[in-house]
Amino acid sequence: MMIETVTGAMPVESLGRTLMHEHLFIAFPGAWFDSLARYSRPELIAEAVRRLVQLRTEHQVRTFVLRPPRQA
Repeated sequence: MMIETVTGAMPVESLGRTLMHEHLFIAFPGAWFDSLARYSRPELIAEAVRRLVQLRTEHQVRTFVLRPPRQA
């Protein structure tokens, strides 16, 4: 059986270990407007990459299933 991915169709057997609903970071809507919070976009991106690499190397995760954005 084939499954459609963002990079095209692939055999379901190729998916490997799959995470269905994961969050690399959690925040509330509008958190970036909090004047007391300090965010560094480059640091957040670097940490996200580190976490994704860790999932792949330490836990053999190969696939993430993403939910499409909610429609207004």
